[in-house]
Amino acid sequence: MSINSSADNLGHIDMFKPFKHFFKRFFYQIIRFIKKYFWVLTCLFILGAILGFLQMKYQKSYESSLIVAPNFKSNEYLYDKIKVLDSKLKIKDIPFIKQLNLQQPEVITEIKIEPIVDIYSFVEYRDDKFKMVELMAEDSNVNKVIEDPNTSTFYDYHKIIIKSNAEISQADLQSIMSYLNDSEYYNKRKVLYIENVKKEIEQHRTSVELINQLLSNANVTTNNNVLVQNNNQLGDVIKYKSNLLIIIQNLSLDLENYSSVVKLVAKNDNYAPQASLLDNKIIVYPIVLVFLFILINSVVKVIRKVS
Repeated sequence: MSINSSADNLGHIDMFKPFKHFFKRFFYQIIRFIKKYFWVLTCLFILGAILGFLQMKYQKSYESSLIVAPNFKSNEYLYDKIKVLDSKLKIKDIPFIKQLNLQQPEVITEIKIEPIVDIYSFVEYRDDKFKMVELMAEDSNVNKVIEDPNTSTFYDYHKIIIKSNAEISQADLQSIMSYLNDSEYYNKRKVLYIENVKKEIEQHRTSVELINQLLSNANVTTNNNVLVQNNNQLGDVIKYKSNLLIIIQNLSLDLENYSSVVKLVAKNDNYAPQASLLDNKIIVYPIVLVFLFILINSVVKVIRKVS
């Protein structure tokens, strides 16, 4: 029994010998390479660090963010407009840029849009959206549904991120907003929406005035010591009036937001973006130069062996 177990142990040791040999050889080659090209690698590290420092010092990067609310079911329209704008600026479409009336289009490096995820406002008072989320979540994770591109366009608020290598002017930000609001179709819808909301507000205000008259008459009869037989009905009327006032307030806010197809809610311009490790050129450039040197050196060795 002990003889068999000893044989098994020896078998396992023999099995790992090739791996140990490989790693020993690998580390030996690395140490040998570093010793042989120590000064070359040192110079490449220093050169890369200097280049990275100079680029970070003289090539600034900025971000500007616009928080917007698309109205009149224009969410997909907004996303399409941003895609077109980004692609046109990247290919430097001169006629398009002139039409856009940008003063410094060359400083803009990228424009993108992302939703401000708020699932509660997404489904609040919207049974159709709540049912849509329920159906989509049946076969997948809820978090995936929330972040899914098909869902993301339907959120109320979205963030437009404009990346630039110099400070972007207020005039250019305004030109971008004008471009987003330049739609004959949605501007016609805007007029219709505003007219309907104004009519709805007027109807509700008329109802509130009628309720006030009813309550005033009820107070008069009560003061004349005439019993009010149905206090519950008056309570329902008062509750209905309160609901109408809330509706009027919400519609008035909607009317304010409907001033444009894509409403600018807030903006934060020309701030320094949050840097990641890959954005640190002082670290990235030396690594890239050393990697290229190792790659070229390896290719040259292979070519020599083949020839």
